[in-house]
Amino acid sequence: MRRLIISSTNRSNARDTHISDYYITPIDKIIEFLQEFEKSENIFKQNPYIIDPCGGGDEYHPMSYPEAIKMLYSNTDYKIFTIDIREDSLAEFKGDYLKTEIPTKPDIIITNPPFNQAIDIIKKAIGDVKDNGYVIMLLRLNFFGSKERFP
Repeated sequence: MRRLIISSTNRSNARDTHISDYYITPIDKIIEFLQEFEKSENIFKQNPYIIDPCGGGDEYHPMSYPEAIKMLYSNTDYKIFTIDIREDSLAEFKGDYLKTEIPTKPDIIITNPPFNQAIDIIKKAIGDVKDNGYVIMLLRLNFFGSKERFP
């Protein structure tokens, strides 16, 4: 089993201006992760439908996951739908993913969820994704040690 751990300790000062626990995920680290993940799981082989439920982005930063996917898979036909609760986000849909009904089950759900909502977002994503689909979450390392995560 291969493991690639990406730390989210390289945080910007975005938390000071965004009350929704917004951190900018480094695009190069997402690319590194996806390249490593693709060695065992070819997730882009069949033109996937992807959702990023915490899309992020703002006037100074692109949405990290869509940008990384675009850079890495520019020759692949995929559809990515973005959601974000923040009004200043670059996401296609402004709203709360936890309250949003997803009409079409995606092949992949990938995001960096707010730490304080990670468990709820993970549970919803598992229910929203297609059977045999992928739920990919970037989480702080101390998330794995939390009591709430154990079940």
